[in-house]
Amino acid sequence: MNTVSHIKLENFPDSAEDMYVNCGGAKYWEARTTSGSIDFTEEKSSTIMTRGNSLVPKMIYDACASAKIKTTQINYLITNQPNPIFLRNWREATLLPSERHLDTFEMYANLFGAGIPITLAENMKKGTFKNGDIICLAGFAHAGDFAAACLINWGAN
Repeated sequence: MNTVSHIKLENFPDSAEDMYVNCGGAKYWEARTTSGSIDFTEEKSSTIMTRGNSLVPKMIYDACASAKIKTTQINYLITNQPNPIFLRNWREATLLPSERHLDTFEMYANLFGAGIPITLAENMKKGTFKNGDIICLAGFAHAGDFAAACLINWGAN
């Protein structure tokens, strides 16, 4: 049995307006022939990158502190996967080697929040996880208006 524990999450409503849905002048709910996109201004890009690089490690460290473990005791880290730069920065910030930060970026690219359950499922199929492993799931959403991390005790009784 797997046990989810030490869930840490925070909302940052001041960041919510840094990214928006662009539907070419239409409202997102209005019928149109073109697809919308998620946009942010160039000025906001650096802010969002800085925020994302700090929020995910903060949530991971908070979850580990609550569990009274060090980040280096995490057997596997699975995060959302905006791009390889975020993946590297989060891995380095948590002091984990690349083989313990699992991702499916090369296969699927940025899946937004779906990257976490898909990477988890892919590794479950491979048999990556062993009883007693500590797996950390972590990520941030939108432009950093939400961030979270939790620990899973794999095969815990």
